[in-house]
Amino acid sequence: MTRFIFTIALLGGIVFSLSGCGGPSINYDSVQLLPVSGTVTLDGEPLAGATVQFQDEKTFTFSFGYTDEAGNYKLQFDSQMAGCIPGEKSVRITTTGPIGEGEGYEAGESEVPGGGKKERLPARYNKKSELRAHVTPEQVVFDFDLKSK
Repeated sequence: MTRFIFTIALLGGIVFSLSGCGGPSINYDSVQLLPVSGTVTLDGEPLAGATVQFQDEKTFTFSFGYTDEAGNYKLQFDSQMAGCIPGEKSVRITTTGPIGEGEGYEAGESEVPGGGKKERLPARYNKKSELRAHVTPEQVVFDFDLKSK
């Protein structure tokens, strides 16, 4: 019986030590982040309140930002660090809130269940995005002039 209790205690300790106390931690020194920013316009006018996401389709990592009243955005890697990992990115821009909310809705369709916003942009900018960006130390500003039609 003593050996059984010891084994359970040992396994519990291993699981506890592997899980950590504060969730996964990131070594920011090992991640090269570049200060990516830009402006989003819709039919020549600043697009306020949009979510901008740059996603690496190989690693599925992404950075995100939100446009202000002038359509300007700056990407965040996570809640602690600003920036974006260099490389080829698929860009998604939506007006319904964070990427993923309201997926399945096309521009002009009824509001998202649960009180979400109506998507103002065509699917070619979000759900079926055609937008791309190649982030390099020399190229960190990306402006997007979107068309509603």
